[in-house]
Amino acid sequence: MGFISYYLVEAGMFHIRALVEQVKKDDWKKKGLLAAWGGIWAHLDGILDDRKALCQFVEESDWIHREGLTPHDYWQRLAESKYLLAPAGQGIQSPKLAEAWLMRTVPIVTRNPCFEDLQAEGFPMLILESWNDLKESVIDAHSLEYDGIDWDKIDFMLTQDYFHKRYLLGQSPTTLVK
Repeated sequence: MGFISYYLVEAGMFHIRALVEQVKKDDWKKKGLLAAWGGIWAHLDGILDDRKALCQFVEESDWIHREGLTPHDYWQRLAESKYLLAPAGQGIQSPKLAEAWLMRTVPIVTRNPCFEDLQAEGFPMLILESWNDLKESVIDAHSLEYDGIDWDKIDFMLTQDYFHKRYLLGQSPTTLVK
């Protein structure tokens, strides 16, 4: 899992870096749910079951509205949002997960073994059985968990150093995290 350089270049690395620094400030207020996916790979909405189901769910929803954003605006809205709808892509994991964690945003996904593994590793995410299980009350209930996330730990877990020590050298996660 990693970032897709196109998204980073199009948004502007200095812009993204500035947003990362802003969201690390204690006074940064995050709120709401971002529903923005498929800007580049829109055709996957008609091919992948998870995306088809999410598209239908959002169409029928009276409280979630999908946004079409430029890469620059996407990163800004991601930094401002507490949660991100992150439907599965073509690969095992989506770059949207790493993008969300970088911006201290919790991805919302549907159950998949790879997402369960990431959650067990310590990455924050809200895992649903189906998109139809997403209700405002579910997000409200999850908000207490959100407030307890150690984002400095997550930042470290996104680094190459963590990956190298954890997976290539087999060190225990408890000895790696500050």
